[in-house]
Amino acid sequence: MTFEVEFNSSHERFKVIRNLEFLIEIPSGERPLIENQVNSTYEIKGNELKWIINELSEEKSTASCEIKFSKGVDLDEIFPMLVGMKQDKTFFDFEVKRVV
Repeated sequence: MTFEVEFNSSHERFKVIRNLEFLIEIPSGERPLIENQVNSTYEIKGNELKWIINELSEEKSTASCEIKFSKGVDLDEIFPMLVGMKQDKTFFDFEVKRVV
């Protein structure tokens, strides 16, 4: 199973996405083989694999990771997965001028 992410934002507020994380549940008894990582790292803790992309931007526009499970793994055991990210700004780029 290969995961690929591509950055293609034309919005000024999304010039960089940092700390993009995909949390993948590892089926019981599995030890996945991680290969061909590009612009990413991973951590395995217990039955969870966290695929981490530190930065996506115009300069670092892609990331990928190949995760190999045994042939008997049902994809329903892996999906859905959780996805999270951190931004330097809010989605709507609000600025608080004053609080009354």
